[in-house]
Amino acid sequence: MRKAESFNLAFLDIMACGLGAVVLVLVLLKGPTEASQSSVEDLESLEKKIQALQSENKNINKKISDASNAHSSAIKESQDQLAELEKVKQSISSKQSEIKVLEQKLASVKKLPKVSKAPTPNESPTPERHLVGLDVTGSKIVILLDQSASMVDESLLQIAIGKAKGVNGRKNSLKWVRAKKITNWIMDQVPAGSKFKVLTFNDQPKWMSSNWVYKSDVANISSLRQSIESTDPSKGTNLEKAVLKAQSESPDAIYLVTDGLPTIGDKADSVIPSGGCGGPLSGKTVSGQCRVTLMNDLISQTQGFRGRVSVVLLPLEGDPQAAPMFSKWALASGGKMLSPPKEWP
Repeated sequence: MRKAESFNLAFLDIMACGLGAVVLVLVLLKGPTEASQSSVEDLESLEKKIQALQSENKNINKKISDASNAHSSAIKESQDQLAELEKVKQSISSKQSEIKVLEQKLASVKKLPKVSKAPTPNESPTPERHLVGLDVTGSKIVILLDQSASMVDESLLQIAIGKAKGVNGRKNSLKWVRAKKITNWIMDQVPAGSKFKVLTFNDQPKWMSSNWVYKSDVANISSLRQSIESTDPSKGTNLEKAVLKAQSESPDAIYLVTDGLPTIGDKADSVIPSGGCGGPLSGKTVSGQCRVTLMNDLISQTQGFRGRVSVVLLPLEGDPQAAPMFSKWALASGGKMLSPPKEWP
């Protein structure tokens, strides 16, 4: 009985040892496989993370590069602006120095005694302001200056008184001096290379120079100014004869300086009364309607004239139709009509 027990225990020991060996073998075989698989997965995960980090690093480097370039551009732009600002400062400083020098010169000039300048022969005796709206153009220009008795004054009463004054009184009357200054101003505005003539008129027209005058003709212009200065305003106004005489020279522009509608014309001289104008036997004074008729007659006779007619109209009491009629006549020819303000020049 004891022998049988001994056999069983030994067998059991042997079996247990074999079973343990099998288990050990299985453990040894299974362990490395699972570990290897886990390592591969970890490696793939790490590679992905590395790639992600590399991509992120690349983006970061690009942003750093862009920021660096922008910073460099901003620095360069700032430097350029500073350089430009420095130039502006230097320019301002230079201008301020020039201003100081000019102020010193101006102060020195103000301290000097005033000396009046004598006009040159080709220069208008007194500088006039511009007649706004009147442009003097043309290659052949005739300037018509009305020297009738009404050019002495605006008031009819003062005109009547002026007739009784002496020649010097009429020559120096304010309205007549103003008319002469306007004529001189027109002469000064004649374009270089153009030629002109001056025709004065009352009951008869009269050329102030026999030949055409150029702006370069210093002696002729000086003589012409003296002739105009010596004219005496008197008698009536025959605008018809003056305009027709001017047109006979074939000018391309006529500039008329006057103060009202004509008082003398062919119809007024006719024995047969016409349009409110009594003939020489009627003994009537020239009415307003007669002056309108004479102006309409003049306009009809000058319709074939191809040049421009511009009118400088001075004020005259009791002639309300002058402005609209002269304006219509001037505009129809392509010219202008204007009335200078009382304070001109």
